[in-house]
Parts: sequence; structure tokens; C-alpha cells
Amino acid sequence: MSRQVDTVELEQLPEELRERFPEVVEDLRNGVIEEVPEAVLDQLPTTVVDRIPEGLLASNVNMTFVIVLGAIAALCLMGFMYGVTKAAAKAAAFFLVLGAIAAIVLYTQL
Repeated sequence: MSRQVDTVELEQLPEELRERFPEVVEDLRNGVIEEVPEAVLDQLPTTVVDRIPEGLLASNVNMTFVIVLGAIAALCLMGFMYGVTKAAAKAAAFFLVLGAIAAIVLYTQL
């Protein structure tokens, strides 16, 4: 559910944005969108974009993608740690058996 944009932020929008894209301002007012879309920002001069409040600018970061990448990284790290632990356990078991055989051979010859 989208939040409704504060009227103070709406009043701070540049006049050029209100005149060229009244539907965007109306969507912001009604809570349909939370920020000015990137496509609209691309059509405005930088002097106008600089006057738009930071809270209404579309961010270039897709948070869903970032969360998915974080989950994948956590799973990869867990898999790596499992593999290292499994390899260490195999090596420990191998050297335990080797040590037991060496001890048996040593003490049976005495």
C-alpha cells in the first residue's frame, strides 16, 4: 500500500513539473505513486529536477533485487562453510585412521 505524499512536499514541487505533468502530481496526492517516475525526471531539465524534494525522487536502486542478491550471497556462504567443514571432517577422519594404523603397527612390533 502506497503512502500519501505530504502536502508540504507537494507544494515544494517546481511549477514546471506541475504544468507539464499534472497527472503525476495528482497521483502523488492520491497516494497512487510515492515518487516521481524516472521517465518523467528524464524529460525535465536538471535545474527543475534539482528543485524536487529528495523524498519524491525515484531511486535507481531496486530493493527487491538487492534483497534477492543478499539471500543468494548468504546461501552461497553457508554452502561454502558446509563444504569446508565437510572436507575438514574427512581429513580429520583420514588422519585418525592413519594414526590408529601406525599405532597398531608400532605397538605390535614391540
